Amino acid sequence: MNAPQLMFATGGYERLRITGTGAANGAIGIGTTLPGSALTVRRPGAGVAFAVRNTADTANTFAITDAGIVTV
Repeated sequence: MNAPQLMFATGGYERLRITGTGAANGAIGIGTTLPGSALTVRRPGAGVAFAVRNTADTANTFAITDAGIVTV
């Protein structure tokens, strides 16, 4: 029996997955089908992997790049 999962896709590509059972129960994967922690964000190329934007959506107020560089 497959573990229950919730997946979201756009344009034929999976974008987000929430696992249902096992060691990664409730884990959220963005850009990956195998989240290895409570929240796993994967970007397939160089750039910002995670960002918090300002209310006007004109700049990142907090960001982490694929190289692990944090900007505030």
